[in-house]
Amino acid sequence: MAAADRFAGVRDEQLVHVISFLPVRDAARTAVLARRWRPLWLRTGTINLDSTSYRRQTYSYYGDDAIDGERLFADAYDALAATTTSPARRLSLFMEANSEKSCDASLGIETRGWYRNDDYNRLQYLLAEPSLRELEEIRVGFRFPNDSNLHLNYKVKLVLRQEFLPWAHNLRVEVYAPRLRSFSYSGRYCFLWKFLGIFRGTKALKLQLLHMEHLVADEGELDEPLPVLHGLERLELEVPQDPDCRKDSAAAIATLLRQCPVIHHCRLRFSEAYSWRRRNETDARPEFDVSVDLFNKRESKEIALMVEGDGDDSSSVPDLPGLTGCRFSCLQSHLKYVKLQFELKRLNCFEVCLAKFFAENCKVLEVLQIEDGDQHFLSHINRMVERWRLNALNQSDSM
Repeated sequence: MAAADRFAGVRDEQLVHVISFLPVRDAARTAVLARRWRPLWLRTGTINLDSTSYRRQTYSYYGDDAIDGERLFADAYDALAATTTSPARRLSLFMEANSEKSCDASLGIETRGWYRNDDYNRLQYLLAEPSLRELEEIRVGFRFPNDSNLHLNYKVKLVLRQEFLPWAHNLRVEVYAPRLRSFSYSGRYCFLWKFLGIFRGTKALKLQLLHMEHLVADEGELDEPLPVLHGLERLELEVPQDPDCRKDSAAAIATLLRQCPVIHHCRLRFSEAYSWRRRNETDARPEFDVSVDLFNKRESKEIALMVEGDGDDSSSVPDLPGLTGCRFSCLQSHLKYVKLQFELKRLNCFEVCLAKFFAENCKVLEVLQIEDGDQHFLSHINRMVERWRLNALNQSDSM
């Protein structure tokens, strides 16, 4: 008796969605499961390439596994040829190599001693395929011990994830993408502003960095002025915040505001730096039941008296040197939405000071959203932020 088909009750659209996350080789193999499955992988509109499934054991002097780059990119071309009825909308590529020689070989780059010929780069030839002109999103992940290059002439969303080998230093990624629609990056980059200068016309930028100081430009490292992102309207930044590096954090935010003069939507998410998290991992968290009880009694006379007697705590929140008192064009006429996400530890922490700065200096601000973690109902800083904003508006009207 034939085994029951466990996927009989699953719709084709759901299966196509699941298959869209598989590497292209595994996605094509689903066609042999049953007649129903044969056309499904061709309808995903996605081509996922992962070099980890193309490794072959070698016995070279370097002792590392080589990547069958020729077979990897051949499968990519075969997938493009097979999906003519449903053009690819998303291309995902992850390349990993343990040595520079293996990296160059997988991409088809000719190397002889110090000589390196990048004329026939398999990745660049693939991205230049006419059948990819309808791409909407390109996801590229690198784990290379040497430099990487990307040339894109599509109006697409680029998601770049760069991982580094522990012993590799001073790596570089060069991207040429004059028609880029949006860009997302996660990884480590020493000369970040040289990199961001490529995206002067990009409207949306999402960055996930390992250190706040990567945004602070060292004039000694640059041979030209910092690039101004004249087209950037939406910025999302996720970065660890070390309470002991307040000066660098303020300088980083000042640099962002100065180089993004027309930004109108800004979301900043600060996580705890690893060193700070280890020192405070035993901190007690507020009792949830107590917070709920305070919230339920928020209309009572007792809570009202506590709120009214809260007073103005602005004196306990210091200014930020490098930010306070400086004039930024985006704050005068463009920035309308700001969202800050962090875990409140102290009232005078950098994130609270930054919230005060935005409340008092954004002239056209419409929304200032604060998510300060798990706190008691009365411990959130929202009321303080409302007072800072109201005082700023009153002072502006009186002038």
